[in-house]
Amino acid sequence: MSELTFKFENTTVTINTHEIEGQTLYKAQDLLKGYGMDTKKCNDTLRNWKNSKTVEFTVLKGRYGGTYLTKRQCLKLASYVSEDFEEAVYEAFEAAASGDGNKAVDIATSKVITPELLNKLNFWTPLLHKEITAWSARNRKGKFGYTMIYNHIVNKVVTNIYTKELKKSHSISSMKDYLIKQNHVEGLGAYIAMCELLVPLLQANSDYELLKSVFVETPKLYKAA
Repeated sequence: MSELTFKFENTTVTINTHEIEGQTLYKAQDLLKGYGMDTKKCNDTLRNWKNSKTVEFTVLKGRYGGTYLTKRQCLKLASYVSEDFEEAVYEAFEAAASGDGNKAVDIATSKVITPELLNKLNFWTPLLHKEITAWSARNRKGKFGYTMIYNHIVNKVVTNIYTKELKKSHSISSMKDYLIKQNHVEGLGAYIAMCELLVPLLQANSDYELLKSVFVETPKLYKAA
């Protein structure tokens, strides 16, 4: 089951998918109740929102009754209930329209964790581990090579904390698990951005001091906080 996670001003809401009439949809009531609305407020908000739109919605009655939305409709509903979320949508569009794709991605991933984002995590994480192991072997660093790259560069830059401290403080098995558990969307985006640049540099057998200068000495390029 895929999830869609929204980060609002004061709360983070995760909603699951539902297979409805051959479509993968999300339940509007799950989003609104997670945002903090009671049943009456939820129904009033949905009614007013539907009246302001010309698109069609999937509405079911009975045990699984509710209004079901596509991913794009979920984004529209989130923008309708949260001015802060709506502003982020506009800012991301403006950044993309002006040619700043990286900024657009950063803004988008600061508000929404999509199944696509999680798929990227599942793609890059094992590849990063593989390339760190290969880099360590080529440079005869042994197990210390993993510590040098993952702990002293990746973890330190993205979360500003080393792996051992992270595991001890949050009872998690890895930095990726920590970011997902905390719904840290900015950190997830920063982590993926690092992987996209770090993996090719490891494959090119870049020197550790070069890697350190690129990431650690220019942390504002990638640091999530």
